[in-house]
Amino acid sequence: MVVLFLTKFDLLSSHDPWDSNSETVRVKAEQTFGEVIRALRKDCQTAGVPFQFIIGSSKRGWGIQDLRDRVARTLVTGEGE
Repeated sequence: MVVLFLTKFDLLSSHDPWDSNSETVRVKAEQTFGEVIRALRKDCQTAGVPFQFIIGSSKRGWGIQDLRDRVARTLVTGEGE
């Protein structure tokens, strides 16, 4: 399993990445790293390895529960995104 956790979102916005107030910032961050995300997703898919992409902030706790849930789900089902 490969998890790409785009952290430090708290440096870009004072709102959770999935809050409507930070949508523009989140989309820009996803676009900035889009090539890396797409390449990792494709390589993982080709290799049959589950891939998860999460945006968050460990400092603020954003995305941490999502990370736990996705890891647990992948361990149970063996599937990624």
